Amino acid sequence: MLIGEVARRSGVSARMLRHYDALGLVRPTGRTVGGYREYSTEDVRRLFHVESLRSLGLSLRQIGRALADPAFTPSGLVGELVRWTEERLERERELLGRLRAVDASAPTGWPDVLRLVELMQGLGSTSAARRQQAALARPGGGSLPAALLAEALLAETDPHVAGALCWALARSGGEGVPTLAAGARAEDVDVRRRAVRALAGMPEAPGAAALLEGALADPDATVRRHAAPAAGRLGATAAVPALVAMVVEGTSDIEAAEVLGELSRDRGCADRILAALVDELAAPTAAPAARIRLTQALVELPGEAAAEVLRRLADDDDRSFARVAAAVTGGLDGRVGARGGGHPVDLARRRGRRRAAPGRVVGMASSAPVVVVTGANGLVGAAVCRALVERSARVRAVVRRAGSAPALDGLTEHVGDFADAGLAHEVTWGADAVVTTVHPMGAPREVQHRVGVEGTPALARAAREAGVARLVHVSTAGVYDRSAGIGDVAEDGALLPEGSGDYPDTKNATDAALAQVGGLTTVLVRPPAILGAGETSIWNTLRPREFRDGAPPVNPAKTWAWVHVDDLAAFIADVATGAVATADDPERGPVGGGTTPVIVAGEPATWRDYLGTVTDALGVAPEWTDEPVWTGQLRTGRARGWGWEPRVGLVQALDELRRGLVRTG
Repeated sequence: MLIGEVARRSGVSARMLRHYDALGLVRPTGRTVGGYREYSTEDVRRLFHVESLRSLGLSLRQIGRALADPAFTPSGLVGELVRWTEERLERERELLGRLRAVDASAPTGWPDVLRLVELMQGLGSTSAARRQQAALARPGGGSLPAALLAEALLAETDPHVAGALCWALARSGGEGVPTLAAGARAEDVDVRRRAVRALAGMPEAPGAAALLEGALADPDATVRRHAAPAAGRLGATAAVPALVAMVVEGTSDIEAAEVLGELSRDRGCADRILAALVDELAAPTAAPAARIRLTQALVELPGEAAAEVLRRLADDDDRSFARVAAAVTGGLDGRVGARGGGHPVDLARRRGRRRAAPGRVVGMASSAPVVVVTGANGLVGAAVCRALVERSARVRAVVRRAGSAPALDGLTEHVGDFADAGLAHEVTWGADAVVTTVHPMGAPREVQHRVGVEGTPALARAAREAGVARLVHVSTAGVYDRSAGIGDVAEDGALLPEGSGDYPDTKNATDAALAQVGGLTTVLVRPPAILGAGETSIWNTLRPREFRDGAPPVNPAKTWAWVHVDDLAAFIADVATGAVATADDPERGPVGGGTTPVIVAGEPATWRDYLGTVTDALGVAPEWTDEPVWTGQLRTGRARGWGWEPRVGLVQALDELRRGLVRTG
């Protein structure tokens, strides 16, 4: 047959037949007198072999190798083709998904399409940081397509990126619910967890309530914990067992207790909740910490029956627990009206009560506040964590190294950079207050700027978006001008000008940046030198090490302002937990919605007191000068007007310092 007839019968074009001939795949056996290609029956059979292999997806080179080698086995090549085809189909499905996402966004022009494609590429990046940035982006001031966000969330394995996606979905209008519904029924438990967590962030979206209630029957406890608070707030009584379990376990127990209180407004459900809490209190295996959390949950319940249980707990056989129970339930008299009446304690009102005595808060909050603490492994951060736990607060401790947060009941560790947007939104969501203690003093200026001036305000903005009420930032009294001849310094004292040093410059800039973050009640706590035992303590440990080979010369009359870390932590904890009420006058309390600086300092001291103690303990001689120095004092009237009184005196603080130096040599 001539080439034209072969082309007509086989469906392979004459041009392709010539190409096959040139490659040696299908060469005609003969030629006519006129030089035209002439194909034999065997040639045509080989042609059909080539076309059959092409239909499987083999390249022409692979086909040539297969036909040339009599010992060739197809299994390996076919397996490779299977994998290649699956990858191609996956790419096609991704392309189809992108096209549908673009179509669903109803772009008005090509710039909209390009922005959306860029965001989709970001969500599909191999870099977790880029995926997180894409999730938090706002294309053209709008929001990402909800279905796209939901699909990305279900496939996301990085917890910080998943948190950012949940945050973005909660603001997307609920259109991602159908996609999340499929995830809530997935076999993979991690997919179900992510889907239900996202649904809990938008419980009012159409269809979300039914999915959340269905998740209460999930065999996985984490899925049930994600669903229970949101479902309970919607009135689902099926959430009660999971909520009680959360209180016992200490997993988001504050929120769980509040939801139990809301459900208890229904009399029938109230009896069931009360019985469940009492059963857990009476369980032989109930840990002391769990019993305290259960007691705090009881405070949320209305009615005489719950009040009677609370009164009995104050007479518990475990006297340590009884004292805590009495403190937790203090001030509840009169909260209950007639039998079956009454209302939960007004949380805001009780948090606003002032202290009757230093270090004691009258009338603890009806549910413990949730407080985020950055730098929880440092001297100040760790002390603040302890003070908060003593006040029955639940602490979210942010640290850079796993296992470095204080081992305290009621504290959960969160590892990462607090300036990371995903982590910031994760730890601040549902919190009542944020305490920032991190500033890398002594680090290069660019590091101090990145952490303080850029990172701390970023965390503040995340807190504002999460609905956090208060931000307590540990600044420094080192921002004030305390030159020779300057008298006493109060909060409105002159600040040091730019160029005074890396530390005061970046501290001042951080304070100014925080003041620009609206929507928060911000307190700038400004302590001087902080005394307190610890490896990271500058004035008890690090600075004395520098003095071993000789202390720098200083005028012994120079004011040495100081505060003990325990007193500083007590003040911060009281402000963070709401024991100090907001006020219009900063002399009476933090200005609501504003930024209020406050100085905390101990009793008057000089460098003779401090340096004399250090050099005596180290066995070195101090060198004194008579140069002009600041001899004023830091005024603490504002802090004292807020109810604070330092507990640690100078003698006690210096004795602790001396003993530590003698012990370590």
